[in-house]
Amino acid sequence: MINPFNQLLHALMQSTEQDLRRQIQFFKAENEILRSRLPKSIVCTPRERARLLKLGRPLGRASWSLITIVQPRTFLRWKNQADGTPSVRRRRRGRPRTPEEIRQLVLRIASETSWGYTHVLGELRTLGIHKISQTTVYNILRDHGYDLTLRVCSRPGTND
Repeated sequence: MINPFNQLLHALMQSTEQDLRRQIQFFKAENEILRSRLPKSIVCTPRERARLLKLGRPLGRASWSLITIVQPRTFLRWKNQADGTPSVRRRRRGRPRTPEEIRQLVLRIASETSWGYTHVLGELRTLGIHKISQTTVYNILRDHGYDLTLRVCSRPGTND
């Protein structure tokens, strides 16, 4: 019985560059058809990862257009992990934190005036700071221990 791998090697050895391109296109189409019949997520074993890395490294970035069972960025992560390269930090989700200068200004206004968060927000508006909401001012004061149940802010550590 003839080994299918030997048949493939024999066909590749006798092929021209144009034939190789056609064969790659055929294999890609075949791979897409097979993947459409599989579940959404494919989990590779460490041995399979190592094999893909071994075959994909010599191709360089060309492997990104060939790989279909995982995202190219997943393949790159595997490569970096195998090389010992530190992984790229992911961006934080959600809204960016309020700048520290604004946070300090909110705390300074509240501590010097004993105003509530609504009044503090109004003062920020008169200073030209419009990209902050009432809830943000409330959360800043609450996080720093101000008692917001009263109409005016009581500083932490005072008995107002």
